[in-house]
Amino acid sequence: IALAYDLYAGNPSLPILFISSHHEEKLKEESLLFAGAVAYLDKPFSVNLLSAHIDRFARKGIDISPANNKLLQKVGNSLLDLKNRALLTESGNIKELRPMEFNILKKLVAHFADFVSREDIFYAAWEGQSDYYNDQSLNNYIRRLRILLEENTDLEIHTSRGVGYKLNERSN
Repeated sequence: IALAYDLYAGNPSLPILFISSHHEEKLKEESLLFAGAVAYLDKPFSVNLLSAHIDRFARKGIDISPANNKLLQKVGNSLLDLKNRALLTESGNIKELRPMEFNILKKLVAHFADFVSREDIFYAAWEGQSDYYNDQSLNNYIRRLRILLEENTDLEIHTSRGVGYKLNERSN
């Protein structure tokens, strides 16, 4: 709450949305009345509800467009938290990603529904340091991401030999 109060004091037009697993009324009152929060979400929550709050900010003229807010990126029914290197699932869970997993997923999200070559993924994941990777390492990271996505999201990674990888919404 102290951080939100400081942020609000420095920029009163900044929309603050509290997300917490604490359900005490006093905490909600403090965050909404004193810390400048415009909304409070109890965990677990759906990504759709979070999107509705964000849409409400946009309708009120609060500029949270991707050009000005590069912290969250919607992908499928989840959000990729670019600041904290985490995936926020529809059920409200936060799945922290290892640096390489995050870099790979970020690259796939940037080219959602399009194939990305292994070479482009190598370059993005290892940040251009080609001496530090091998094919098996990439295979292992992709496998871990597939498991994480399958268990927690509506997303999946497709492989096309000789072409690369593609992130898509899972077809039912």
